[in-house]
Amino acid sequence: MRVASGSLGKQKLLLAALLLLLPQLGGCQYLFGDFSEEPLSEPDGGSGGDQGTPAFCDEGTSECEGSQLLACVDGFLNFQEDCVTAERCDDSGAGRCLLCVEGEFECIDEKSSHRCAGGGWVAEPDCEDGLRCDEELEQCAACRVGDGVCAAGGLAVCRCLPDQSGWEVHTCALGCKDEGLNDHCIDGISTLGGPLDACSGIGD
Repeated sequence: MRVASGSLGKQKLLLAALLLLLPQLGGCQYLFGDFSEEPLSEPDGGSGGDQGTPAFCDEGTSECEGSQLLACVDGFLNFQEDCVTAERCDDSGAGRCLLCVEGEFECIDEKSSHRCAGGGWVAEPDCEDGLRCDEELEQCAACRVGDGVCAAGGLAVCRCLPDQSGWEVHTCALGCKDEGLNDHCIDGISTLGGPLDACSGIGD
């Protein structure tokens, strides 16, 4: 039986190509259509099986994000509660919200307040007449610096003292202009002093 020279040439070329390809196949073997492959290993040496759900935190631990307390449950951080302030969020151990922070001050209303001591709130003395609780100052105060209130029928203005403990009266030469708590003498013309009782009762 005669084989066409063209077909024999193609077979030789195919065989030569296979021989050149074999060294580059590493662990794979090709032989006349048969194929075998070695299993690939994972980078950590494992076989690529089920490794379980990845954990993003340690079970039973906690974290604070600002005032929010988060606890680790099943490998994920979950919101627990808002501690009102970041200082009250305690992420040690299982975590908790503190009732208050030592020395912390809060106004309950205009006249009453409390301060944190020993892990709990302790009542402060109520503000006297003419004074109000100022949370920024952490004390009772009569006013804020810059406050002004027209008095004596518009002939004077009461201005807040620098220590915010009370008022001082100024007589307005051209009268007092009413602008809420920013009352002031017209054209800024004033002299220190005025009726002694001009500022009594402000803030009561």
